[in-house]
Amino acid sequence: SIYHYFDPRHIRSKDIILKNNKFFRARRTNLVIVNAEQVFIEYNEFVDGGIDTRNSTGIAPSSNFNIEPVRGRNQDTGELIEYERVSHIYMRNNKQIVTDKNANPRAGGFQLSHGIGPIIVEDNEMINTGVSFTTVDGVIIRNNTITNSGISAGRASNINRTDFVFGNEIYGNT
Repeated sequence: SIYHYFDPRHIRSKDIILKNNKFFRARRTNLVIVNAEQVFIEYNEFVDGGIDTRNSTGIAPSSNFNIEPVRGRNQDTGELIEYERVSHIYMRNNKQIVTDKNANPRAGGFQLSHGIGPIIVEDNEMINTGVSFTTVDGVIIRNNTITNSGISAGRASNINRTDFVFGNEIYGNT
């Protein structure tokens, strides 16, 4: 994208397809989306995102995938300022793995930090890692197979943004 989301000159990154890729062993995050819409992430493999490497220690958010647009608050009014925006994300039929969760307990995960729905996470396979969301609306997490992990949902209170977590659905997961 070009310019901030609130700027009238803003040009969105959109209509993006990420398909049949392998994202492997990044020390922080294997894939991050900060400003885009209509993104299709399908049939990819995410392995060991956020792990300690031979030359560097893994660092937060330590994930396989993260949606993390920059937002802030107007100091005077408290109004939300969206420097970046993520919306209409479809994450389907992917596989994510943490190969050694004991050696890298912080690694992995599909993290939906901030965003505006729809954000669909469906029909993915997750091994030793799961999916979480915090300040997002319109998330649907459905029909995923999760082994040795789980789903963490709607922890907005830890950053005092409870007005952004609504309209989310979780169902049909194993």
